[in-house]
Amino acid sequence: MKKYTRLEKVKDVLREKPASRSSDKILIMEYIYKFHPELVSRGKIKIIDMINLPSFEAITRCRRKIQERGLYLASCEVSKSRKELEADMRHSILGSIIPNFLK
Repeated sequence: MKKYTRLEKVKDVLREKPASRSSDKILIMEYIYKFHPELVSRGKIKIIDMINLPSFEAITRCRRKIQERGLYLASCEVSKSRKELEADMRHSILGSIIPNFLK
């Protein structure tokens, strides 16, 4: 049996659960339910069991890589919001660096 990479697992969740394309919380929850069901009891996970999970950042990083390739994109509303946040962040970073650099 083939061992799936984390990227392939995230791609499976994004394909099967469209809501996970627009929400990292839903993506993480669905990822855990699908690939670590043994850790879920009555819809909950013990904090001690979280050590056996990949980091949430690793899961969301895979989602970003997949969506950068144009696959399983978020809704138009969420995509627009993400682009606005990215532009604001770039402006904040560059706005604080460039004036100091030019002085």
